[in-house]
Amino acid sequence: MLSGVVCVEIASFGYDKGPFAKPADITLDLRRHIIATDQLPDAERFTGLHPDISGMVLESSGTRRLIDNIAKLVVNLVEDEAGARLLRLRIAIGCERGVHQSPAVAEELAATLRTAKLDIEVWHRDVPRFP
Repeated sequence: MLSGVVCVEIASFGYDKGPFAKPADITLDLRRHIIATDQLPDAERFTGLHPDISGMVLESSGTRRLIDNIAKLVVNLVEDEAGARLLRLRIAIGCERGVHQSPAVAEELAATLRTAKLDIEVWHRDVPRFP
């Protein structure tokens, strides 16, 4: 069981609006690895927070494995550093626009990490700017 002392912050963002400004311990660039926005029906009407868009993103090849592997990495980092100097672990997840793939993956990663009893904060830099 994890100590709960470390807070994991997960942020989604879009590379087209500039790099993620805060230093991140882990940065994921999803632009070449997950289904493209033009392959998502209704992508211009909804964000990756909508269940239909999120479902398509999460069902694309390799996405679940990516999320599971990142979750394992995070849990291992927290277990290794718990009680030491790590108080916040920041994960930045980027896609092209920051409104479809990265929010969907960020929310799913957060849900996965919550099952490990971690303190999780999630925010989406570019979703408020959509459309």
